[in-house]
Amino acid sequence: QAADDAAAAQAAAEEVTRQQVANVEQEMRWAVAAAEDRAASAELEVQAAEAEALAYIKEVKANADDVMRGELAAAEAAALAAGNVARMEVSAAEEAARVVVSQLEEQAAALRMEQRVELEKVM
Repeated sequence: QAADDAAAAQAAAEEVTRQQVANVEQEMRWAVAAAEDRAASAELEVQAAEAEALAYIKEVKANADDVMRGELAAAEAAALAAGNVARMEVSAAEEAARVVVSQLEEQAAALRMEQRVELEKVM
């Protein structure tokens, strides 16, 4: 009977740990998907800002004179700056995703260690 109880306790502990690991893994997948969505959204914003800047540049070039050339240079600088800022935001979102994934992997490892300790106690 004691062996059956120990086996049942071990099976229950393993199932709880499996569920905890599955939950952590699902959170990891959600965090990665959310970060990827933010990165994709930021990239779309970059593309939109660059397209807007290029349209403005074309308009300026069509009416180019000395003053317009100055505006063109400013527009190009603004487009580059906007692209750089958006790329930094994408990088930050990707880094944040990596941090979340790392933390969730550490939680999963800790849960696995807890399972081993619990199983050793049951044994």
